[in-house]
Amino acid sequence: MTMLLNNWLNYRIHQPENLISSAAIVLIHGLFGDRQNLGLLARNLQDYFTVIQLDIRNHGNSPWAETMLYFEMATDVLKRLTHLKQTSVIAIGHSMGGKIAMAMTAIAPKLIEKLWLLILRQSLIKLMAMRIYFPL
Repeated sequence: MTMLLNNWLNYRIHQPENLISSAAIVLIHGLFGDRQNLGLLARNLQDYFTVIQLDIRNHGNSPWAETMLYFEMATDVLKRLTHLKQTSVIAIGHSMGGKIAMAMTAIAPKLIEKLWLLILRQSLIKLMAMRIYFPL
């Protein structure tokens, strides 16, 4: 396993005045993306939820590492969430980010309140979301 040099992923956090949920939403982009890729979604949620946008290792302004195993990337995200003192999150991942989010549930199932996977099929314009609930 290759550890990040400083172990901290680049992120942006939005914290509204009036939360409707104590669970923060963490947005995880896909391959070749960065934290801004899910910006439209972030802007629509930030008035109601704490929203955390991340650059995954080897993307955007996050540190670079020799490897990109899903377990490593999930651990990177979980370390950042721990540093931000998050105790419950709704993980939303697009493509590779969805796989990272699923790995997060295997590592820290009690942290993940809900998991949303965003998948864009080749010939479909419509973005489909699959909602998976995990018992606490």
